[in-house]
Amino acid sequence: MGELHRAVADSGDVARQAGVGIGTLRADLRAEVLVTAVVGVVLATDIAGGRTQLGRLFDLVLDGARGPAANT
Repeated sequence: MGELHRAVADSGDVARQAGVGIGTLRADLRAEVLVTAVVGVVLATDIAGGRTQLGRLFDLVLDGARGPAANT
């Protein structure tokens, strides 16, 4: 694993742990899944759809990642 990949994975895990700790992210969410989803959204919207599509896809990803405290 390259240095940049490790740094992104580590920061994603820090964010995941914080979110799970306060209940805003699902406990079963894996950091690499969240990072992959975000990168995929950015890459997909760079090709077509622009900023509006980017917002829609981020909302979709975040809706799936939210934990119980985020839904109250």
